[in-house]
Amino acid sequence: LVERAGCTAVDSRTLRIEKRYPGVLGWPVRALYRLMRPWYIGTFHILAQKGKKAPWYSAGIMALKNIARWAVLAPLFIIPFLVLYVSDTLYFPFITGKGFAFRILVEIALAGWAVLALIDKKYRPQFSWTFVLYGALVLWMIVADAFAVSPLKAFWSNFERMDGWITLVHVFALFAIMGTVLTADKLWRSWWLTFLGASVLVCLYGVFQLMGVFAIHQGGVRLDATLGNAEYLAGYLLFALAIARWQACESRGGLRYALFVLAALEVSISHLTETRGAALALVVAVAVGAVLWMVD
Repeated sequence: LVERAGCTAVDSRTLRIEKRYPGVLGWPVRALYRLMRPWYIGTFHILAQKGKKAPWYSAGIMALKNIARWAVLAPLFIIPFLVLYVSDTLYFPFITGKGFAFRILVEIALAGWAVLALIDKKYRPQFSWTFVLYGALVLWMIVADAFAVSPLKAFWSNFERMDGWITLVHVFALFAIMGTVLTADKLWRSWWLTFLGASVLVCLYGVFQLMGVFAIHQGGVRLDATLGNAEYLAGYLLFALAIARWQACESRGGLRYALFVLAALEVSISHLTETRGAALALVVAVAVGAVLWMVD
């Protein structure tokens, strides 16, 4: 109630500010006030507490927490769209651009997550054997890479693959961040739907390739969309298909049917990649899924 009252009071003040400073000339004042809005809400919350003397820096901490939270959420919800990013100025444009952008976004999210974890304990990682085993794998890979034939390439990989230990530790950081922040804020479903939204754009790109609007990068007739490789596209669509089917079962109304249509589109695009391994994997997955469904 206190937080809601604080938001109401601040929103009323926002309306007064917008009326007092209208038009283009008043835009800087309005933008500055919106930027300071979390601080004002935090101040109201402190003043509303009875019998407690909050430290002078509490309002600043609340504002910092809000900024850090968005510094985490923005990269997390941008990452699903990296599949669309192609950097023509780099070696292996379909791989390096995505790889570097992924690492940068994860590092931004990691910095924000560190601040969130210091301020609020609900954003700190909880014990799970999955987290422990994954962390142990990351640590053991340091030892394995140190004794590799080429430790430099084992740690840093190359432009063609963009994997190595450096990517492994970034994926582990993403795993830890998503496991805490999306769980604490109950945003997992929103993130999965965002991922599916990105897959829609990838499929549409494949449709345009089929129509001849966009060129197929590998030549021939095997669709590769923005991944530059038909096998990569097929593997990506296998994950997208499974998630679309899962979210369709969890949804109701028009969204449910839209996700089933998306799943059918992803199957069609995957078939047009002419990737035998993906086709075999899909058949096996459907068979195993059917058995599990009957057992359940």
